[in-house]
Amino acid sequence: MTASWTGTTDSMETGYLERVAEDIQLILGAGIEIDAVEIVEIDGADAGSEPRSPESDSDRRRTGLRARYHLGERTFETTAAGESLIDAHRHLRARLVVDRLRLTFSETVEPRRGAKRLAGRLARTE
Repeated sequence: MTASWTGTTDSMETGYLERVAEDIQLILGAGIEIDAVEIVEIDGADAGSEPRSPESDSDRRRTGLRARYHLGERTFETTAAGESLIDAHRHLRARLVVDRLRLTFSETVEPRRGAKRLAGRLARTE
């Protein structure tokens, strides 16, 4: 697993990303390996977190977290944004719970077709 920042990284940021990786590993569960956790800047319109109030500025950039992980040969990526890094972490956790449920369902019910559908759904949620 790699922890990275899109700019400079200090030991506190790296330590925080390592903690995030440990946390999301618990959510994703056994068999799924985390490849990277990154702090990213996301445009307001692409933030992908909870809906904001009409008075919020949609042009501003927000802090986000991106997790890349794989199961077997398939790689997935989930990104979430928030008003702060901690808020982005909260949104990422919620998205990963849904992703894990989708993955479990697709692997259980439709092992071949479900994996292709899941990859398409995950790509749309970014």
